[in-house]
Amino acid sequence: MTHFGFGQDELEELARGLAGRGVDRMVPVGSALSFHRVWDGVDLPAEFTRLVTVIR
Repeated sequence: MTHFGFGQDELEELARGLAGRGVDRMVPVGSALSFHRVWDGVDLPAEFTRLVTVIR
């Protein structure tokens, strides 16, 4: 969700009100395509890498 003109407190209140439904990401207008390791609620490095464990 992109936003404009809302304060931090208002956005946090909205996030609490949504209770994890519908919106995964809130960014200011103009930053919608900014990359972050967590994209739409998915931790991309964790999803795109594989952990290999070797036990001797």
